[in-house]
Amino acid sequence: MVWCVLYGLCWTVYLAALAYAVLFKASWEEACRFVECLSTGILPPKRKVHLQLFESTRYFLQHWEYSYARWNIYGNLLLFLPLGLLTGAVKKGWKGACLALFFSFILSLGFETIQYLYAIGEFDVDDIMLNVAGAQAGYGLASLARIVLRYGKSRNG
Repeated sequence: MVWCVLYGLCWTVYLAALAYAVLFKASWEEACRFVECLSTGILPPKRKVHLQLFESTRYFLQHWEYSYARWNIYGNLLLFLPLGLLTGAVKKGWKGACLALFFSFILSLGFETIQYLYAIGEFDVDDIMLNVAGAQAGYGLASLARIVLRYGKSRNG
């Protein structure tokens, strides 16, 4: 019972922090614009979409010397790493990997769509790809941790 409550609390804190990091990353001004759009129902006119796979990733790799380029790639990977870890904590095997893949894709697509609709970021398919890759890496780490813990128990027990 305690494990379930703790696990649910971890998910709640993670999703709240993720939403804040993704939706309000740029500025307080964008956060206020988002709230204003929600309250009035009027969507802002200025929006950007990047639908060509690897276009922005290639751009950021070419400009790696700038911190925003590193943050974009590492940030998109690391923001979804906990999703894979949390999924891997309770699901194993290919079902867990598929669950992490599906949930990270849907969540990332939702965030990208919100960023587009409310002009608080850019819709970028590379972000979705990196988010899903981060979740899968997290799931892989959780699986590796499970194997290491199992091996440690068999040696000690």
